[in-house]
Amino acid sequence: MKKDYILGLDIGISSVGWGLLELDDNNNPYKIIDVGSRIFTPGEVEKTGDSRAKERREKRGARRIARRREFRLDRVKNLLYENGYLKGNINSNIVSEKNEELSIIFNNMINNYYNGKNTNPYILKVEALDRKLTDEELSIILVHYAKKRGYKSNREEASDKESGKVLTAIKENEKIMKDNNYRTISEMYIKDDKFKNKIKNSPNDYKISVTNEMYLEEINKVLDSQIKFGLITDDFKNQYLEIYNSRRSYAKGPGGNSPYGGDLIERMTGKCNFDGNPRAPKRAFSSEIYVALTKLVNLKYKVNDGEYIKLSEKEIKNIIEKAKEKKSISYKDLTKMIGNNIDFKDLTLSKKEYIKLIEELKKKLNIKKDTKININELSSEDKELYNKLCNDKLLSKTLIELKGYHILKDSVIKAYSKDIWDEVKDNMYLLDDLALYCTNYKVNEDILNKIKESENIDNIFNDIHFVELLPNFKDHLMLSTELIRKLIPIMYGGNTYDKAMNILGYNHSDINGDKEKKDLLVPICVDDNITNQRVIRSLTQTRKVINSIIKKYGMPKIINIETARELAKSRQERNEIAKNNVEKQAENEKIKNQLVELGLFVSTDKISSTDLLKYKLWKEQNEFCGYSMKKISIEDLFGNNIVQIDHILPYSRTYNDNYLNKTLVYTKENQEKGNRTPYEWFGKTDKWDEYETYINNLTISQKKKDNYLLKKLDFDTEREMRSQNLNDTKYISKELSSLIKAYLNVEKVNMYPGAITAKLRARWGFNRLTHSYLSKNYILPKNIKEDINKDRDNHLHHAMDALVIASITPSLQQKITLYEKFSRYIDGLTELQIKNISYIKIEDSEGQYYNDDTDEVETIDIREYIKQQLAENNIYYNRHNISKLEFPLPYENFDKEAKLRVYEQDLDTLKWNLKSYNTYTQKDIDNVHTLIPSIAKTKVSGKMHEETYYGIKEIGKDEDKKIYKTLRTPIEKVKRKDLDNIPDRLGGSKDVYESLVEWFGDYEVGEEVLKANGNKYPVSKSDKEHKEIKKLKLYSEYKNTGHMINKSNVEKGGIYRIDVFKSKDKEDDKLYFAAYDILEIKKINTLKEKNRVDDNFNIKLDYGQGKNSKIMSYTDIINNYDLYISLNKNDLIKITTNDGKESVAYVVGCSSGMLEVKSKLGDGYDIIKTDLNENNIFSKQRAQYQITVSTIKEIKKLSISVLGEISGL
Repeated sequence: MKKDYILGLDIGISSVGWGLLELDDNNNPYKIIDVGSRIFTPGEVEKTGDSRAKERREKRGARRIARRREFRLDRVKNLLYENGYLKGNINSNIVSEKNEELSIIFNNMINNYYNGKNTNPYILKVEALDRKLTDEELSIILVHYAKKRGYKSNREEASDKESGKVLTAIKENEKIMKDNNYRTISEMYIKDDKFKNKIKNSPNDYKISVTNEMYLEEINKVLDSQIKFGLITDDFKNQYLEIYNSRRSYAKGPGGNSPYGGDLIERMTGKCNFDGNPRAPKRAFSSEIYVALTKLVNLKYKVNDGEYIKLSEKEIKNIIEKAKEKKSISYKDLTKMIGNNIDFKDLTLSKKEYIKLIEELKKKLNIKKDTKININELSSEDKELYNKLCNDKLLSKTLIELKGYHILKDSVIKAYSKDIWDEVKDNMYLLDDLALYCTNYKVNEDILNKIKESENIDNIFNDIHFVELLPNFKDHLMLSTELIRKLIPIMYGGNTYDKAMNILGYNHSDINGDKEKKDLLVPICVDDNITNQRVIRSLTQTRKVINSIIKKYGMPKIINIETARELAKSRQERNEIAKNNVEKQAENEKIKNQLVELGLFVSTDKISSTDLLKYKLWKEQNEFCGYSMKKISIEDLFGNNIVQIDHILPYSRTYNDNYLNKTLVYTKENQEKGNRTPYEWFGKTDKWDEYETYINNLTISQKKKDNYLLKKLDFDTEREMRSQNLNDTKYISKELSSLIKAYLNVEKVNMYPGAITAKLRARWGFNRLTHSYLSKNYILPKNIKEDINKDRDNHLHHAMDALVIASITPSLQQKITLYEKFSRYIDGLTELQIKNISYIKIEDSEGQYYNDDTDEVETIDIREYIKQQLAENNIYYNRHNISKLEFPLPYENFDKEAKLRVYEQDLDTLKWNLKSYNTYTQKDIDNVHTLIPSIAKTKVSGKMHEETYYGIKEIGKDEDKKIYKTLRTPIEKVKRKDLDNIPDRLGGSKDVYESLVEWFGDYEVGEEVLKANGNKYPVSKSDKEHKEIKKLKLYSEYKNTGHMINKSNVEKGGIYRIDVFKSKDKEDDKLYFAAYDILEIKKINTLKEKNRVDDNFNIKLDYGQGKNSKIMSYTDIINNYDLYISLNKNDLIKITTNDGKESVAYVVGCSSGMLEVKSKLGDGYDIIKTDLNENNIFSKQRAQYQITVSTIKEIKKLSISVLGEISGL
């Protein structure tokens, strides 16, 4: 019979940790059923962090542009051929074959024409103005025109930075033409010094840019001249211009039945989960009013030192009206409307804004940029300046803005008049329709047609000139326009979004609504609410884990989930977080060193995180107690219980463990304050007034000041705070929770924030642990702790986090509530005092707390609580007989059991230790396995091969002949050492070589030289024209690797499969390894499916390193070798070497005769030689684990399930 259990999930960007805790009859956990980790590659491009969809989209777009350009050139060549200007014999009527023949005819004609002539298409274009061209010359220039059509703006480029650079270059060139009276752009290119060395754009260099109109003007002049000279007719000119001007909008995508063509944006727009209508455009008037109202109804402010209040209905309406007049409303604007001396709740500066503030402060105080300053150590005058600057920056922040509304306003006024705008400025339906068309359509004609069809838009706007002035909008909200219009009048009344939705009969948190319950979780993409590829990847793998667990253990009763805050963040944002963490770590190390120098600690490893926190709070509070305002000496900070860290708002009442809710106080003050807020303790007294002044003078955030000075913490406020601090409100968390509730028959789904699990992890001693390969007691060795910069992390901690998450129950929460309430009275007492607790006077002996289970306020006495803790052995005494209350566990020995189940890698040791737990039956122990993270298989998809095409060149003859790969490389990317690979550097290229060596000097990379030389490029000594060398042909030895495509060489793409062969010759016992990329896999599959033979399809077989390889046709391999084993990326294998060593690892790839694998635990210690396993293959930890294929005796493929169960070992 399957038991009830809690499932805990820790969902990260590339991992899912999971843990199952069995429940007793009271729904309290009492043992671990199973635990594991699932590892996968994140849903993004590994090198850049961009979405994979973005990469595919850009490449698809590039292919489309190239295809259309080729089609245009083919049409021009056909026109020239049919009119007799391009001469030759065509043998085929099949379009594709005819086009190929025409290209050959055209290329031969060009080669013959240019032979012995010093000219180019630009010169011919200029000459065409004054003389009759030959048929060949006409063909050359018309094909050349068809290649380059100039810049033509489209709606999507309105705010593009690149287009800004292009437009700047165009203006400069227009001025050059006007100032020098050049007749055409080609004449400018030929005659002006600006273009003497180069008539071609390059990356980030747009100096030759001109408009499509400028090109058309030139073409018309050239063709008209040739009509005058009698070479062509008007009809030919019109036919050519029709081809030249044919332009399918890029936004429309491909034609035909392509899924990427037509009204793609409209079709791709998701549906609102509540009413099923299409989602509203982000810049629609109603959408912007709704977003503004959402901010305004949630805004809280206080006047002077009063209580926080909300905006009135009248104030909200006035602010919205003001936002229609003004492009943005700042907090400063708001103070002008509702009064001065206002503080806004939760108004803070971002890190970037704070950095700018400090830079500004340094400038005003004449402090050097690189000098660090401590705000608390500034003089009172400088602090006042800081506070003023900070307040100014806060108030200057934008509160609301109707961005789309004002852009449409500018368009209407520019096209018509202010009077016309005044007529439509409040017409929500008209403005919404305009925003919808500007969002969903990117071609002016399409927008005009939609405006004509609209019943809400006046006929006056049926004007192409108006449409050309309209903006390009993008993005949608999650709700439909219809629903938003219903919400707006309700929210004008001051109702928040959730209340407004309730009034309309919707449950705002039930994103997926009521669905038919399933036995397993449906695919994540069943709804299109989530578009972030990283999130989709993580949730898809989470679904696999959940379904595998359900199949094995049945439906969970409760699911507890934590999603990483980085999950929906971009690579740049994650890097910023990592950078901040490194900076904090460096600051902590600095503080530690200071404390050691002061003689307060003997070494930095003796300083705990609590010690660091005490020091930081002490400095923040100007070295005073946070309650009594008495001075604290640095000697009293550590190790003697004179001072303690307290939660300003009691943790037992708010569950707020944030830094902004912590203060450093004398222990005596902490005990006297008890479970009260500072105001509840002080009351309205003179001391409170003094305390209030002290807090307001501290240089701390407004949010922390609010915690210190909060006057009202009733049960409703407590309940709201607990809910905020116990529940994860990220959208992705809500989406996953809603999805599980909608489709699975689970009693409860809880989403917990990382702060809760981090606190529990630290309290239970789960930080800085490792597996038994490294440490018998699972504590990370000190030498590895200190090596913070090296990646020695393993995948097991995800599983531990999942167990922590699973353990959070109402029962545990109540235990922690009582601990936080009473530990201050218990810690520090002697054993005698504890026994005589009944006779000790305690001010706050009874405490009230809110029981979320019963929904009632309950009372408990400390004496009863202590008796209970003594009976359960939760109070212990140190060697000085001083008591300490143990932090609560979900159940007895949970911490020991969790460490054992997650980190013990010896199966016998694991089973032996579990026998000591009376909760495990013999059957449970028999079924237990060590934790091996499962790694998701990599889908065989992506690019067929690497993108760079190399030329192949033979140099020398007979025995001296060498084959090189060549690549024209921008000088910026050329390295100094590359110069030695120029084959004739001592011969014909000697001058170029010596010039480059001189230009490089002591620099290693061309980019560095350009920066140092003010972007001056090298020039060959022998070049009389002094042309700049901007590209250099680099040579490298061709080793017969990669693929030959159209006489060029490309490197292989990622390796996805490795076939291992054995010779049919029984005397040959070697293993032969063939590593395939996608191109080779598809080729092999095609040959097998169609039962074909291709003797030109060659495969490289490695049987060792260096020259121990052979290249054979795939046909010969099949005929002469037997397939021994086929390995895919991320297959789990057992390798046995010739000398009998063994390791189990995951497959990574194979190249140059080396099989690459990766550790199944992630840090390498499971596959390197240690005292626990001397028979492992690898001798030491390294970045990559490679083994020479000739040393491998046997490979065995193992099967590992999603839950980490291995078979075949």
